[in-house]
Amino acid sequence: MADSPVSFLLDRLTWLLQEEVNLQRGVREDVQYIKDELERHKAILMVADSLEDKDPELKVWVKRVRDIAHDMEDAIDEYNLRLVNHRQGNNNSSFYKILFAIKTMKGRRRIALNIQGIKSKVEVISQRRPIIPDVSSSSSQRPVSTRLDSQGDALLLEEADLVGIEEPKKQLTDLLFKDESNRAVISIYGMGGLGKTTLAKQVYDDLKIKKRFRIHAWVNLSQSFKMEELLKDLVQQLYSVIGKPVPEAVGMMKIEKVKELIKNLLQRSRYLIVLDDVWNVNVWDAVKHALPNNNRGSRVMLTTRKKDIALYSCAELGKDFHLEFLPEQEAWSLFCRKTFQGSNNSCPPHLEEVCRKILKLCGGLPLAIVAISGALATRERSNIE
Repeated sequence: MADSPVSFLLDRLTWLLQEEVNLQRGVREDVQYIKDELERHKAILMVADSLEDKDPELKVWVKRVRDIAHDMEDAIDEYNLRLVNHRQGNNNSSFYKILFAIKTMKGRRRIALNIQGIKSKVEVISQRRPIIPDVSSSSSQRPVSTRLDSQGDALLLEEADLVGIEEPKKQLTDLLFKDESNRAVISIYGMGGLGKTTLAKQVYDDLKIKKRFRIHAWVNLSQSFKMEELLKDLVQQLYSVIGKPVPEAVGMMKIEKVKELIKNLLQRSRYLIVLDDVWNVNVWDAVKHALPNNNRGSRVMLTTRKKDIALYSCAELGKDFHLEFLPEQEAWSLFCRKTFQGSNNSCPPHLEEVCRKILKLCGGLPLAIVAISGALATRERSNIE
């Protein structure tokens, strides 16, 4: 199967992150990122075998994922060879630690650079995830997209009517309505595919929220965003909400002038600004100065995969909100509802064993469950077996 090399690698990455305390901080973050992204790609790889011959783009993409998996395997092997095997028993003396660090400095540097290069490749394939067409030959059935980009998460998961979303939605709504006059930041964090964007969108689109925050805007980010474009997008949304045309001069403004304009637009109103998919603390540092603390109960809601960004952004005032994996029963309910839509949303007894094995591969990720069940829903029952 196309996902076999990745599944094996994920097991090794899990071990590496859990057992290896000697991983440098930057390397550990890169390894965690690679692991998170490959886990998201598994949903596509699981259905790729039957589609590669029909889709050249998918075939190329799958090959690149496999190549990256093999590169990462080699990096782990080199790590074991150069570092793990050089340790001498359980010697924890300070002298030994210093000696070990000096002896392995060159090797650790080489491995760090190697993993950085692999991370860059993963970023590229993540941006180029293919759209998987309908596996059925019937033209009457619509294509099923399993493109798992961050801005498409909300659209895909909203259709799924996510189980268990009401409680976190209520908790976030309560935080937005909390009797606190200072500007507060609510940071939603968790790995890709958990439904952070979906949850934030459900809250943002609630009529009660729009009524409380007359001035509101939603800004989509990415790893390759440009600050100038982000700020001008925010300006356009704010002018649209207040019902005025955007001044022509905005197009020629420098970044600091645009920030000043945004600050003036927000100064006298209770506002809600959503920053979706923040990848770097520098984003918050750059944007926060345009979002005034106007003592009117304004709020900023932020989604990110990284805990450190979540904690950093709400450090002054606010709350971090960790989105967890779906519990087993809720994951099963979602899978059955999306896969067996014409059968009272229940799995036939003779398919339950194989379906539970498929579900286990999704690892409790709602987006992966929706993607794979969407592909399975178009298949004949015999093909699922």
